[in-house]
Amino acid sequence: MVRLKSLFLTFGDRRLEAAFQRYYYGISLARIRFTLLLGMVLYSAFGVLDVLIVPEIRRFAWSIRYLGVCPLLGLLYLLSYHKRYFRIKRLAHILGCLASGAGIVAMISRLPMPGNLIYFIGLLLCVMIFFSFVPDFIAANVAAWAVFLLYQLVLLNGSDLAGAMVFNNTFVLLTFNFCGMFICYSLERQIRAEFLQRRTIERQARELSRALVAVDKARQEAEESALTDSLTGLANRRHFLIMTRQELDRKQRHLRDLALILLDIDHFKEINDAYRHLVGDQALRQTAVAIQALVRSADTACRYGGDEFAVLLPETNAAMAEEVGWRLVRAMAKMALTTDVGPVAISISVGIAVLTPAEVVDVETFLDRADVALYAAKQEGRNRVKVWSADLGDLGPAGSNPFNHYLLKD
Repeated sequence: MVRLKSLFLTFGDRRLEAAFQRYYYGISLARIRFTLLLGMVLYSAFGVLDVLIVPEIRRFAWSIRYLGVCPLLGLLYLLSYHKRYFRIKRLAHILGCLASGAGIVAMISRLPMPGNLIYFIGLLLCVMIFFSFVPDFIAANVAAWAVFLLYQLVLLNGSDLAGAMVFNNTFVLLTFNFCGMFICYSLERQIRAEFLQRRTIERQARELSRALVAVDKARQEAEESALTDSLTGLANRRHFLIMTRQELDRKQRHLRDLALILLDIDHFKEINDAYRHLVGDQALRQTAVAIQALVRSADTACRYGGDEFAVLLPETNAAMAEEVGWRLVRAMAKMALTTDVGPVAISISVGIAVLTPAEVVDVETFLDRADVALYAAKQEGRNRVKVWSADLGDLGPAGSNPFNHYLLKD
């Protein structure tokens, strides 16, 4: 919020004021340099009037113009290109303005009528430039009112102006100062309001950006949650079916092997009934750990449902898939569940289906073959691996396959 302190515009918050000063300096630097160049050009050009109007003080006027004010303005112009000019900008503004105005007042003090009236117009021009071009309300006012006081001192110290003319000049200069102060105040107040609005928009943009990031993160988490099993951290059945379809398409394009492993925990229902569901959940997590430790980054492992798991192995032939299956069986055999009554050994049965490069089947047939092989492993005594072959057929005994209630659902 903009508020007036000691008749000068300023923000109550020091950090906000410092930020505004940096912003205002950034958008005003080109105008600062233009004003300094304009001041040098005008101050130099009006040296012609010294010869035409007041030749008696030409040398005095030229010493002020060309040895004092113009070199000072030129020095300030060069300093404006230095990175530390921002720190001295207010002092530089006051010094440049005050030197310009004081130089004209000094000339007026040496001039008789009517020359001092003509140069008084130059003084008014200086004041107008102070308030119109100097991007600093405080600096413009300090310089303008200091010049006004200097001019009053000249009038009080023996000016040959008539009383009415003294009053007229004082009134005109005073009016210029007040009007200029109002204009300068209004301009800077508007810029400060725009600055606040800009900061508000930028803050809202940042908040919106953070909100969008949070929404995107929530969306990603929701998508991951929709594709991930919360208990084991593996892909869920929906994700697995999507990946299976993609791998079947890729296999047909590139003519490569593709293997599928289906496995479940032997006697899982009995484990749950005897040791409660917490132990059953532990068995599921340990099975997931064993799978994650043995599969490759290119493989897709999932919890297919209940105590059933599936692993999709691209570019894997029957021998390689069977080796992975036996590694899983051996890994689970080495594990033991911790229960209140002591460690409990668990085992798994594994069914494998492998497609050669020339074979083309749909997702359901591919899954059914692995399901039939798993059923055969169960029938042969569990804790073993069985690879599907044509003699097992594409369909297991009606109603006997543990995966039948999952296969045809997406």
